[in-house]
Amino acid sequence: MRKNNLIIIKNETLEDVQKAIILYKSSRKLDIEFELYEGNNIKLIYPPLEYSFDDYCDMVNYLSYSFGDKKAEVGAYCKPATKTDWASDLILDKNVHLFVEDNDLDYDNVSGIAQDNFCFKIDFGAGKGFKQLSYYKEFIPPKITPDIKKIKFDQTASDDLKRQIKSETLKKTIIEYTVGIILGLIVMGIIYLIDSIL
Repeated sequence: MRKNNLIIIKNETLEDVQKAIILYKSSRKLDIEFELYEGNNIKLIYPPLEYSFDDYCDMVNYLSYSFGDKKAEVGAYCKPATKTDWASDLILDKNVHLFVEDNDLDYDNVSGIAQDNFCFKIDFGAGKGFKQLSYYKEFIPPKITPDIKKIKFDQTASDDLKRQIKSETLKKTIIEYTVGIILGLIVMGIIYLIDSIL
């Protein structure tokens, strides 16, 4: 089993991981197959070898928030080969570990540690892009135990799952729209308050 170009999910059920893969593929309109392996409390997902660094960042972020109210323990190990908005020269051709920090509440970040213990953050939101961090952490390669077995499953979304995806997308859009209106009203209220004081 290869120890790079993989995603590791810990302490989630096989059924939930399979569903998360199907939802991810459907939401991104991907026509690729992921290999899935199961071991003692871990699941390994092997994307196709041509999967890009940006794809790993996106999938780690997506899967980290795919298992209910709690953030899942998800990590990826890959080696960025080409520079992108998310892959800086500082990490090219280095093994990196990608994950979402426990204290990250923005839902649009992925953190990473390169094989030389260099730490970085990828921001998909307003501060979009790669950010070098001022600290270092030890890069720990993945530990894959010999009890791993391959799991075969149908990776196409059922009609019920497609309806669920549409429903979740609609809910997210409504929430984002509502938050935007509330923030707009708050800003207008502050402007009105400042104008009335002056």
